Amino acid sequence: MKKIIFALFFLIFFALSNISAEAKTMKVNLFYSSQSKTLSFDKLVSQPVSINKEGDISVLEFVREEKTGNYALAIYDENKEEIIKTEFNELDGAFAVELPYFSLAKELKIFKKSPEKEILSIDLSDLSSCNANDICEIEKRETAIDCIGDCGKAKNNYSPETEKLLKEKEGIIKDPETGEVILKDLSYSPNPQAGFLSTSPNTKSSTETSTQESSKKSNTIIILIISVILLAGIIILAYKFVFKKNK
Repeated sequence: MKKIIFALFFLIFFALSNISAEAKTMKVNLFYSSQSKTLSFDKLVSQPVSINKEGDISVLEFVREEKTGNYALAIYDENKEEIIKTEFNELDGAFAVELPYFSLAKELKIFKKSPEKEILSIDLSDLSSCNANDICEIEKRETAIDCIGDCGKAKNNYSPETEKLLKEKEGIIKDPETGEVILKDLSYSPNPQAGFLSTSPNTKSSTETSTQESSKKSNTIIILIISVILLAGIIILAYKFVFKKNK
């Protein structure tokens, strides 16, 4: 019985491990002097705060995990509202604090605890990719991935620069480095008479991209369904095992 349950757990783990989720992380480079007992941004690093496009920190796990330390780090949006706050302990010399990337982040502050006192702050406007103004602006690094409110709706309002680029790219803009689709205009049609479903040569690449994306989503849903079924099987088998044992 134990072997069966272990096998089912393994299958669920394997299935879930194949569901890919791309994310970004924010790396805060710090330096602590044990002699003067002071904390500062690492001056030997060109960017005190940098973005890691290949980060894998889950926002939910980061928020759920309770962290305690001598220092607190908080991120705020353009309205000075706190987005997230975490704590950490200093390490002698250079070290870094890594946390999930937030596209609405405008400012970062670090506080010394007991009593709480602000000791460091930095403007994150250059790293922000969403200003939440209901206008999708690709020139300001806003995408459907990082700025859902402005660029991820069924019908978006575009800036002149974004609208021009969408026309040049036939309604689909991709990341030049990864090839990932970062913005897609569902209402785009290179042939107004044929509409969005035009099968002209100009729309072939767009149609192929849509098919590939739909296929990926379908595979993810199938994997999730299989995982749920396997989990239900584990619960039923465990119940029968306990029932027979008590009987």
